[in-house]
Formats: sequence, structure tokens, C-alpha cells
Amino acid sequence: MPKVSIIVLTYNRKDYLTETIQSILNQTFTDFELLIIDNFSNYDFLAHIQIFNDKRIRAFQHANGGNLSVNRNFGIRQAQGEYIAFCDDDDLWLPEKLEKQLQIFEKHPDLNLVGTNATIFPKMQKNSLYMWRDEVISYTKLLKRPQGYLRITGIMCSSVLYKASLTKKIGYWNENQQIVAMEDYDYWLRILKHQNNSIYIINKDLLKYRWHTNNMIQQKQLTKPTYYDRLAIIYAKQKEPLADKLAQKLPYLENVLRIKISYYDNNISFQDVLQTSKISFIDKIIILFKKFILSII
Repeated sequence: MPKVSIIVLTYNRKDYLTETIQSILNQTFTDFELLIIDNFSNYDFLAHIQIFNDKRIRAFQHANGGNLSVNRNFGIRQAQGEYIAFCDDDDLWLPEKLEKQLQIFEKHPDLNLVGTNATIFPKMQKNSLYMWRDEVISYTKLLKRPQGYLRITGIMCSSVLYKASLTKKIGYWNENQQIVAMEDYDYWLRILKHQNNSIYIINKDLLKYRWHTNNMIQQKQLTKPTYYDRLAIIYAKQKEPLADKLAQKLPYLENVLRIKISYYDNNISFQDVLQTSKISFIDKIIILFKKFILSII
């Protein structure tokens, strides 16, 4: 049996997928299987996979109905490894990623998941997605994380390596359509509720996160349910006083996000942001600053 099962979900991204697969095949740690699950793309996916001519690759086609958790769970059911990793079909791994993560597991066998930091590419070369120091993550810390101004959980799905045995202990990924795009955050919280302080993040950029129009904030956040609608559902599941307290802030935070997106889309001006009475002064400054950062990416 392979040590690691790597699951890549893909749909209509033939060129990106080719780069992703190659970055995985270039790993310094080689005892893995690569499960590629296609949501019936508009090209001959199975013929394309054959060009890699690598026995570690297993290709599947399975409809997910627009819900990635469906095919994540399909991949987990096919997986034979001791550990499970995910990589989006447009992201890239650095060659030593798996090797570095398994070294952490060897030193700390009580951990359940090891993630890494990441950089944005192709336009940003520096570490623009810095999230953590080398540290163990607690349930409380992760619960608070989406309230921050970066609006990210801090654990990139394409960076994780976790124990496959967790599936028997906490179950499969949540396929609830109401939390689509936040199912990873839901799963990390479930891991930490099962065993607190069992997630570790390596302060090393071992993932390259591709920045393009399909993952820009403008494409994601104004749809229903919104980011904060989904977060409210996840908070309600926790049944914790802290989660209830954090949930009370969500209407304000959603209002901040909508003003920010309107500014990104040029529906409101610089002066409009400064003059609005709906949000605090510090949030106004952050909105303007992030607009500047996006303008140079």
C-alpha cells in the first residue's frame, strides 16, 4: 500500500492540471498514489492522463453536482494510503512538500494534520499568503480565524496532509450545499474538536496558489449563500459559547465585505468609502489598503 494518497479534483482545466500533476510527480518523496477525479470535463480526460505513463496515477470520472465535497469523499473511498493529501487542479507543490510534512509526523506522531504556508503566483513572488509561524493550532484559535481581516482560515486545502484514519473517527467531508467553499474549514474544526492541538502548520512556502479570475474575491462573495451565511451555519454546528459570540459579529462583517467588493468593482469611490458611517475607521483603511495591494498583483 502507498504511504500517501493524493487526491486531485479537476474540471475543464487541462493545461493547469498538467502543471499540477507534474509538480506532484516531481516530489522528492515518491511512495504515493495519485487519484485524479474529473467532473466530466469538456476534453478527453482519460486519454490526457495516459500521457504521463505513471503507474502511481489512478484516473476516475465522477459527477459532483457542483459540490467538491462529493468528489473529495469519492476520492477518500478509493484511497489506500496511510495519509491523505489534496491539491487543487490549478495549484502547484514544491518538490520537498511531502517529505517535509512526513518529517513532522515522524517527530510528532500525535498530530492529525500538517499543513504549510503558501505563495501567490504567477505575479507575486514573495510570501503573500503568510499565515502562521511553525506552530500547533488549537480549536479556539482556528475558530476565531475567519473573523480576521484577511478572511481566510489559514489552512490551505492544497497544503494539507492528514491521517486517513480520521475518516473512521470523525467521518467524511460535509456535503451540505449550504457550506460549499467552506467545507474544508468545517473539517479542520471537526479534527480539532476530536483532538485539540493536533494540527501543525509549517512556516515554509511549500505550496504555490494560483491567482486567476476564477478564484478572485469578486467572483465568490456576492453569491448566496454568502461567505458569512456559510460561516454562520458552521458556527451553529459548534454548540460552543465562543462560536455563538463570534456569530453575533457576522452581520457587521458581511457589511464590511460588501462595501469592500463594491469598491473593488468601482461601484463606489474612494470618498464614498471614507464617508460611509456603516463601518469603523480602521475597516475603511483596510479596504483602501487591500484595493492598493490588489492593484499591484
